Amino acid sequence: MKITNIYKTTAALIFLMVAILAPLQEAWGQVTGDRYQSYFPFMKDTDITVENESGNPAETQFGVPAYIIDNDRSEDTYWKAKNHEPITVIIQFPTACSVSGFELMQGGGKAGRASKIVMSYYSTDEQNYVGEKTFANLDVNQQIQQLSFNEPVKGTHFKFVLTPDETNESATICLHEISFKPGDLPTIKHRGAKWFDLREKDGYTNESTGDTFSEKEEWFTPQDNPFINNYPVKQIQAAHTYIDTIYMHPGTSVTLTLPDRLDANGSVNSSVRGYKRWYSFRTDGTYHIENADPNGVVDLLTPTVGTSYRFANGYVSKPIDKSVNGTYQMQFYFPTETEFNDWFAGSTYDNDWYVVACDVSGYNDYTEDFDKETSSESDFLKTLYEPTLTHRVLYYIVSVDGRDNETDNTKKENWENGHGRLLKEAYQGGGNTEDKKYLEEYEISFPYTRVSNHTNELVALSKDARAYAIPISETATSDTETLNVDLIDGSGN
Repeated sequence: MKITNIYKTTAALIFLMVAILAPLQEAWGQVTGDRYQSYFPFMKDTDITVENESGNPAETQFGVPAYIIDNDRSEDTYWKAKNHEPITVIIQFPTACSVSGFELMQGGGKAGRASKIVMSYYSTDEQNYVGEKTFANLDVNQQIQQLSFNEPVKGTHFKFVLTPDETNESATICLHEISFKPGDLPTIKHRGAKWFDLREKDGYTNESTGDTFSEKEEWFTPQDNPFINNYPVKQIQAAHTYIDTIYMHPGTSVTLTLPDRLDANGSVNSSVRGYKRWYSFRTDGTYHIENADPNGVVDLLTPTVGTSYRFANGYVSKPIDKSVNGTYQMQFYFPTETEFNDWFAGSTYDNDWYVVACDVSGYNDYTEDFDKETSSESDFLKTLYEPTLTHRVLYYIVSVDGRDNETDNTKKENWENGHGRLLKEAYQGGGNTEDKKYLEEYEISFPYTRVSNHTNELVALSKDARAYAIPISETATSDTETLNVDLIDGSGN
C-alpha cells in the first residue's frame, strides 16, 4: 500500500483496483419518473414588486411580496390582494437567466386563483418587454399552473398579469409561490482549491513551512488518462479521492452512500454540508435520458434522500437543499444492453462500465478566486462556482456480463484486461509473496500533517471483505457461493 501526500494525482487510480466482488444488486429495478426538481430557487438579491392596474403598489390583505419567491412552497406563507382587480407581479433577477417557464402555486381556494395570466419578459437586447404569452380560461380548481414559453428565453425581468375570476366579485389574487424552470440548464464552474490562493497571498512555500504541499498540482487533467481521454473538461479541481469498486449485472440497481456519514441513535449526520454534486466521471455530465418518457426511466442515477437539482453537469443537493444532510445517498441503475441502445442511441460511450462521482465539501467559498473577507459570504446560485472540495468520491461500476465475447473485440479486451486477469495463477491461492498479485490495490492520499485540535483525521485504509467471488463463466454459481476471506497483512505495508 502506497501512502502519498494530499494532492497525488489520482486520474489513473481507478483502474488499479482489480478486486472482483460478487455483483451487488438491490431488490428493485429502475426508478421511474423525474426525481429531480424542475424548478430552481430564486437567487439572492432577486427582487419582486406587486402592482395594481394603475402601476401603484397593490393593496395587501395578507403577507408580503417576498413570500412569493421564498421557495418554501408552504401553504402558510402567501401574499393575498385586498381588492378584486388584476395584479401585476414583476420578478427581477440580479443577472440575465435562461428560463423555459414558471410554476405558479396559487391560493388554496378557487377565489384566490387567476382565470387569466399574461406572461412576458424584459429582453436586455431589445430593452423592453417582449414574448407576451396569454393563458386564458384557466381552471380555478387547479391550484398549480405550469406556464411555459414556446422556447427558452433569456431576460432579467419577468412580468405576470393575473386576473381574478371575473364571475366572482369577491375573488382576489392569492399567491403562495412562483418558481422558475431553467431553459438551458446552468453549468457548475470548476475552480482551484483555495489553498493555492492562500499560500500565494500569504507568502507560504514548502521551504518556509517545511511541508510537502504539491504547489504545482492545483488541477487534475482527466484527459491524461487513456480510459477517459475524451473527458469534455480539460481540468478539474485537484482533491483527495476516495474510490469504491462495484461489479454488477446489467438490469439491476445498487445504492451508493457517501462515506461521510454517521448513523447514531436512529439519525444520520453528514460531515460535509457545504456542497454535494453527483455526476458522471466519464462525461462530467448527468445520467439524464434525453426525450425520456416522463412516466418511465428519466435518469439512471436518482436520489433516495434529500432534494437535488439537475444542472447541465451534474445533480446538486447542498447548498441549495436546506435540509441538514442533503443527498448523501443515490440509487444507480445499470441498464441492459437493449435499454442502453434505446436510451442513449448514438452515444460515443459504451455500456461496459460507469464511474459515478460525487464532489463534496464542507466549505462555502463559491468564488473563482479565494478572498478571506468575502468568499465565505458568497452565494452559490449567483456565482455557480464549486467551492474548495473536501474530497471526491468515485464509484467505479463494472458490468460482469458479456465477458469473453469473441464477436466484440472491445468487450473481449475489457474482460481480458479486467475481470479475466483473476483467472491467472498470480491472482489465485493467496499469499503475500512477490509473485502474487492482490485482488485489490489502493493508492491512498491523505493530509501530511494533522490540521485540527478538535478531531482526529480519518482515512479509510480498507473496507469490509464482503461478497468476493471469481466469476468463472457467465453461468458461474460463484455469484452466490460463500467464500472465506482472511486478512493476511493488516499492517498497511
